[in-house]
Amino acid sequence: MRITSLCVAAGAALLVLCLTDAKTQSVAAPPVKYTATEITPPAGVTSFFVTGMNEDGSLSANGTNGKGRQVALTRVGGVWTNLGLGFANDINASGTVVGQDAAFNAVAWNAGVPTTLVGLPPGTQADAINNGGEIIATQNASAFHVSSSSVVTSLGQFGTSLFIQVTGVNEGGVFAGFGSAKGGAQRPLRYAAGAFQDLLEGQPGATTGRADDINNAGQIAGSFRSGAADQATIWTGPAVHTDLSTPAGHSSVALGINNSGSVVGEVFKTGHGGREYASAWINGTLIDLDKATNNGALDLKSAREITDSGKILALSFSEAGLKFYILTAAGTTPGGTAELSGTVSGFTKKVTGRGDRSTVQLSGKLDTTNSGTAKMKKAAKATVFLSTDNVPGADLALKTVSIPALKEGTTRSLPLNSVKLPRGTDSAGKFFIIVLDTGNVIEEANETNNTIISAVLP
Repeated sequence: MRITSLCVAAGAALLVLCLTDAKTQSVAAPPVKYTATEITPPAGVTSFFVTGMNEDGSLSANGTNGKGRQVALTRVGGVWTNLGLGFANDINASGTVVGQDAAFNAVAWNAGVPTTLVGLPPGTQADAINNGGEIIATQNASAFHVSSSSVVTSLGQFGTSLFIQVTGVNEGGVFAGFGSAKGGAQRPLRYAAGAFQDLLEGQPGATTGRADDINNAGQIAGSFRSGAADQATIWTGPAVHTDLSTPAGHSSVALGINNSGSVVGEVFKTGHGGREYASAWINGTLIDLDKATNNGALDLKSAREITDSGKILALSFSEAGLKFYILTAAGTTPGGTAELSGTVSGFTKKVTGRGDRSTVQLSGKLDTTNSGTAKMKKAAKATVFLSTDNVPGADLALKTVSIPALKEGTTRSLPLNSVKLPRGTDSAGKFFIIVLDTGNVIEEANETNNTIISAVLP
């Protein structure tokens, strides 16, 4: 994911109103508390801004050196490396950083060593990189795909935009971002199946917006404006969106999403004045990260990214400048804490009857792992939901599965036998969403990664 400073520079007033076709999420919030570790910039660097964080906490960042020049930075294993003059935009799981060098060439840094991306026009910058090494680069309104073997493909332009920015690319090569047309109005974009798509196309009342991150299920976190307020949302296609819960009289912005569908961003009073705070939407319910972290002592304004393990990149800002933090869920059980996660796969389909009297049954398996440092104190439940849009929310509960009290470091494969859909309902094109530890009866080190989203069902 590529993170920009635009939200901070604009006082977080970006992009609204929940539209009548939007689906509102409503799953109970887990009792999460966080601890914060400040990210200290390297010596001699000012105007410091973190642009990306990978699963192990490695960072890409930018700053200003003692001569007032912009430098690209990366931190791996707690050690900063100055990559030289330029801009660092994103980092993947291997620690590869992409951006632009001082000669305005798109570049990738591997272990601190720069490689110019050949075959791209002058002035191109590398915006985003996925874990497979695919890079999306942009020059003004044009986008380019650079494969892991350095093959460059021109992807064309996004509508009438004069400028586009890519904010994230998933493992399928689908990317998200936004374009700015004449007059400055922003439009959120997705590139999939060989074409650009305007995510606001056909969405009544929405005038402007931006897409800020995308996960491997194709869920896109972003925001749109309709009237005076900004609304955090998850898009799964043009005008197909799920608005995230926002207090009355407030605006919200979604900036990051992980592969479980957990979202982070910020909430602020619509208009001027009022409190602004970093936020997360876990299982669809809003969490005030500022109050949940260090008892509210840090005045966290924005959350920029969330990893699959639940680490959150957040920041505070004041007249003294920006401070960045990595937030981790705080476990409190003496002697260790359990940690549940899982995967679902192997579905087969059985249909009996015909037409509106037909019945569909699906069978597969749920692999559940306790990767924590303690045995589960009791058994737990997992609930299987049927979803039309792979976004957790007001979905249909189909079945409950028992999870035994797993020892630390163990995995149990649980059969999902004969999960029956309502009569006349087909599974094709739909999804199973499975929530582990229904009711949050197990204390875990991280309560934010208990949602599993299946591949498209047969």
